[in-house]
Amino acid sequence: METVQYQYAINSSGKTINIDNLIAGSEVRREQFKCISCDNLLLPVLGQTRRKHFRHKVDIECSHETYLHKLAKFRFYEIYNTCLQENQPFWIEINFTKYCSFHEEKLLIPCIFSKGKHKFDLTQYFNLIKLETKDGSFIPDLLLSHENGQKIFVEIAVTHKSTLEKRQSEQRIIELNINSELDIKPINNKLLSENEKIDFWNFNREQKKDFCHGICINGFKNTINSHENIENNASLLLSLYKNCFFCCHHRLLVDKGKDIPIYCHIFKQRFHAKAAENCPKYLPDDKFIDNFYLVTPNP
Repeated sequence: METVQYQYAINSSGKTINIDNLIAGSEVRREQFKCISCDNLLLPVLGQTRRKHFRHKVDIECSHETYLHKLAKFRFYEIYNTCLQENQPFWIEINFTKYCSFHEEKLLIPCIFSKGKHKFDLTQYFNLIKLETKDGSFIPDLLLSHENGQKIFVEIAVTHKSTLEKRQSEQRIIELNINSELDIKPINNKLLSENEKIDFWNFNREQKKDFCHGICINGFKNTINSHENIENNASLLLSLYKNCFFCCHHRLLVDKGKDIPIYCHIFKQRFHAKAAENCPKYLPDDKFIDNFYLVTPNP
């Protein structure tokens, strides 16, 4: 039977240790290392010809899946605790959109202020971490929480992902898909960035408030100082903001029984104003420039 080789083990202090951090010597020879998966003794192999690794002292069946699951779980627990104790950040990076509300009344929809990945330091919001603690009907691998009741589940997925019930519970979940020892690198780096290996469930991905304070980052200004630049600003508005109200195909229906007031005579159905963002038939209405001129107050 081929001996399983691992890069990590549990030392005599109960902490995970990477073989790359060991140097051959009497101190290492006196140390006892245990397998993260099966708890049996491991021997450090620190030769020069082969890559350093731990191997079992006695050949034994050991689950590699269990090893990966426990390794990721223990490393997260240890590193996050260290961050809390030493006042260091532990970052997450998720897809996030900021909407500016300054022009919302005029445009009927908020502007996209920025869109991309945004970083948050988990330790600023969650100052407690526990291993496999029951929370309601669930037992997450790790539970991040705060005295104010806020919490996040951290799940380690090696062969089994979070259940549909858990994902649909509206509980925020960070799920790390671990297929090899290399996949715990984000944990070691204290940065979990959303990608094909790290999933974020039920997180708020939007924020809306007055970001531009009246000066749009795209160049459109709410305050027009003279009649001669009204047309330029209106044209810019049409090019920047796709909105069904700006489209020549829309018809405005006054119907108190409906909350979707825009009717498209191309698709023969009602839409919300935001539908224009992904509409292949969107066509700005040049008449809007004249209307904009008429409703804009004189300076």
